[in-house]
Amino acid sequence: MWQTNAILAMLSMGLMALAIKKLTLQQVPATVILFFAFALSAVFYLAHSLISRTSLNLSGQSIVWILSVAVFSYLGNWLSVKSVITAPNPGYTMGIVGCSSLVILIGSLILFDSELSLVKGLGLLLCVAGGICISI
Repeated sequence: MWQTNAILAMLSMGLMALAIKKLTLQQVPATVILFFAFALSAVFYLAHSLISRTSLNLSGQSIVWILSVAVFSYLGNWLSVKSVITAPNPGYTMGIVGCSSLVILIGSLILFDSELSLVKGLGLLLCVAGGICISI
């Protein structure tokens, strides 16, 4: 089920935010944290691709999307770490970053013709309201 993966991702992202905050308290710069995190992640993904025998070939249009993923990943992660450094609690940062679900929802409606029920829309608005409360 997708929900299990989402819950495990949530736990992983939460633990990552705590580890980043710990590193920043040890005076490790954001750029250094992200360099090593992404370098090691690249090794993990390469190993995963080799073990699962996943082809790493991309078409022309896919390359454009991969470049956009890389740019937004760089910006999102760098800004997130910079915020974790200065926030009194890393949960505040991650709560606000979690409001990206609103951007994703709107983008999915436009790009993928996704559906949106009233209940799911209200749930998302509650998440955004929580993000606003955290930022006050």
